[in-house]
Amino acid sequence: MKQQTARLKAAIAQLPEAEQALLADFLSDYAPGERELAEKHHLTRYRLRDQLAATVSRVALQLMEAWPQSADADIAYRVWVLDQSPRNVAAELGLSTEKVNQAKARFAQALLNSIRGTEQPVRQGRNIMTELDILKKALTGINDSQALECLRANAPQIRQALDDQDMEFSAAECKALVEHPEWMASVYAALEGNDGGAVEADDLQSDIAAILADEQQVIADAWAALLDKLDDRRPPARLGDWEMALKAAGKPDHELLQHLRNYHPSCRKGDPSAERLLQYGLSPGMVFEALRGMELLFNRSLRRARDETIARRAVADGLTVKDGSKSVAISQKCLEFDVAGTLDLEPNLVSPLARSLFCMLQISPLLVNGYQYMGDDGFLKLPAMSGQHGFLSSETLIRRWCADPHDIGQTVAL
Repeated sequence: MKQQTARLKAAIAQLPEAEQALLADFLSDYAPGERELAEKHHLTRYRLRDQLAATVSRVALQLMEAWPQSADADIAYRVWVLDQSPRNVAAELGLSTEKVNQAKARFAQALLNSIRGTEQPVRQGRNIMTELDILKKALTGINDSQALECLRANAPQIRQALDDQDMEFSAAECKALVEHPEWMASVYAALEGNDGGAVEADDLQSDIAAILADEQQVIADAWAALLDKLDDRRPPARLGDWEMALKAAGKPDHELLQHLRNYHPSCRKGDPSAERLLQYGLSPGMVFEALRGMELLFNRSLRRARDETIARRAVADGLTVKDGSKSVAISQKCLEFDVAGTLDLEPNLVSPLARSLFCMLQISPLLVNGYQYMGDDGFLKLPAMSGQHGFLSSETLIRRWCADPHDIGQTVAL
């Protein structure tokens, strides 16, 4: 019992302070009501239910001695403990994202019910609704003004959820939506947050779009510099290893190439560096995004290395990432799963792109931000540098992407 209590305290101690305080109030003897709890922690009642579900589930799942046995617990574990997005979990398990969201909601609902007692199911009998549940209720609840107001109140979270989750509709629901275009327009207007601040929002959107477009030009500049370096190191009269890996995937469809030219700003018209990638169905921005995916995967893996049960589940047939005394193995399958999330990346290019990136890393070992490739499928986490975060600049990105192995002693400050 003492050991279980110690593990519980350790799991709770890993939570952010705000979540610790929320959990303490939720489990306290005086049992505050949902409205009072939400006001105290400066949350909407929807966000309160969502936060409680995630916090309680995360703690409970971390206390399990082995990998969760039930399907709902397994899905909840992947989302709330392993930090996988619902879309990635759905793809891995062959489910729709809607099914994944329903499963994690069922798990959290049962867990919260067991804590409060089955006679008090999560405050006033309310079920936990995901962001997309709210959107679907508004879309299918023709002329339901309350559902529309709920959608409007949670629009920012719903828009964020739409970036990595999908929705499913039955044939009857689709038919109803087609028959009520005015209602669909009202729902999408509420989702976009159309109100008196629309002009300011449009200005802000334009500013953000300009910043993102500038960053894509920075990435295009860095790719051009990196390509020069890769060409300098390739054997005479043949393609480099990085390019041979991509060529094995075959030629991309003409429609894909046209899409990349039209919608990927890093594909600059007339830029021969971009054209070199385009012939394989890639853009400089996609290379950057895949490397960013590797960085986030390494960060998550090292963060979880403190949990011995997770470390033992890691496989040793992939790559190794080290940070001081911590070391974690990541399978090739796991790496490719994260690379597969790259925008507009064709499925047949996932493995070739992963192999190509490792060929590039042998020449430029700092391509993955914050990590140095040591060879033999091993990475070393570099010390955090001041000014490491913020907007991309051509100078810093080119310095990192084009760093030589013999210069690594003078660590590039990025």
